[in-house]
Amino acid sequence: SNRRSAPEPHCQDVSLISPSPLVTFVGKSNAKVTIRIVKDIENVTFTYNAVEINNLKKFLGPPLYDMFRELYGFDDETANQAVALYRERYQPIAFLECTPYEGMIDLVDAVREAGFLASVCTGKPTPTTMKILEHYDLVHHFDYILGSEFDGSRSKKHEVVADVMKHFGFSEHPEQVRMIGDRKYDVLGAAKCGVQCIGVRFGFPEPGELEAAGAEHVVDTVSELKNYLLNLN
Repeated sequence: SNRRSAPEPHCQDVSLISPSPLVTFVGKSNAKVTIRIVKDIENVTFTYNAVEINNLKKFLGPPLYDMFRELYGFDDETANQAVALYRERYQPIAFLECTPYEGMIDLVDAVREAGFLASVCTGKPTPTTMKILEHYDLVHHFDYILGSEFDGSRSKKHEVVADVMKHFGFSEHPEQVRMIGDRKYDVLGAAKCGVQCIGVRFGFPEPGELEAAGAEHVVDTVSELKNYLLNLN
């Protein structure tokens, strides 16, 4: 329920966290591929020359299963195997190979103080998201935390957005909600729920990606994002 007289609650995506996953999967050729994506996307090592940086960047945002199918033509079984192998490394170790973006926690605290309700609204599995936030002692900064599930449910961004809106009682008032995201999937997922999305370029978008997807506004810095949010009606 809306426990505050919030001028405009919003959903905070995991643009809060800078991703640094280690992807391990087996393609149709059974060639084992290991990819390490660090904060500087150019610092990538891999053992299979068919994997390119531009393809790696495309994994940041959408469901892994979908991207393995789309980019590498995996069938259902192989795509599921790829996701399972990714999680084999990610779950016990790599999920902590990330750091909060500088200034984001202060931003979340500031907008909540101004009356917003803040939620993590992510395609990452909820249990993993909770582990990351707990590790950095960030859980208490949010009013609600929701992601996808390991069984494949709520795997689309619009499904997560819809459930977050339902939780807060805003399903019938999408104009009072804002999504914040760094990929077109955030913008498009929010749009399916009638929600405007504020794009952030300090994540991993391609040039022009957020504008082309229809973002309400696009910012370059955390400071710009904070100012924009605090000046909403």
